[in-house]
Amino acid sequence: MPQHQSMPQSDADSIVRTLLRETFQNERIGEKSGAFTRSGMSINELPRLYELVRRNAIRNVLEIGMGHATSSIVISRALADGGGGHLTSIDPFQTAQEKPGYASVGIQNLKRAGFADHKLIELPDYLALPQLVADKAAFDFILVDGYHSFDYTLLDIFYADLLLRDGGVLCVHDSSWPAVYHAIRFMEQHKPYELLSPPPYMGSRSRLHALGRRISLAASGRLAGFRERNRRWNTLVAYRKRESRMAAEKVFDAY
Repeated sequence: MPQHQSMPQSDADSIVRTLLRETFQNERIGEKSGAFTRSGMSINELPRLYELVRRNAIRNVLEIGMGHATSSIVISRALADGGGGHLTSIDPFQTAQEKPGYASVGIQNLKRAGFADHKLIELPDYLALPQLVADKAAFDFILVDGYHSFDYTLLDIFYADLLLRDGGVLCVHDSSWPAVYHAIRFMEQHKPYELLSPPPYMGSRSRLHALGRRISLAASGRLAGFRERNRRWNTLVAYRKRESRMAAEKVFDAY
């Protein structure tokens, strides 16, 4: 898959911050450094999402989990800036009025941002994803940000691997959550993916645990990568799929 050259960090940050300010206007809940960030991905993660879509010549994107559509808006802008493309979102609660429904707020936010070319699949991931496989769908970029239990995350990653073209990009949000982290580690051990971001780290259980981890990272020379993750990537992790390959049947590495 052809790739665009990486843009300066400040450019992506400026584009994303301006986009979110213009889209959400007075609904700036949870601001950091003067930029909007709603529940979901943080203001540090969203520019990285934009960069990944832009610099990898992405045309066809699938996101698992839509919510308020903050990531949907950033992906759609990156597709538009890169020459066009299409976004499909899986969210079984997007138009539902009662909790945990979103009462179509994500769809409304996308329209407010000027992005109408969007497909919503309003089914649970465990029904929507196998149907996409049966329909022989294929994507250049998949974002996994659904329900964060181990079984749901592993299921999402399993089907994402089947739906992702060779050379495509897989992103997983909230990688520091223990259940999500272990599902990612299984993929790292058993599937041919190249890491594009700083490696994931599981969230600390206590201050003592956090201190011990920093000492261990410093001793192993990995502290700079950990700081880069916290500063620019937060809990977003990204991989490139090298090839389609089933996990070995009789080999199971610890993760």
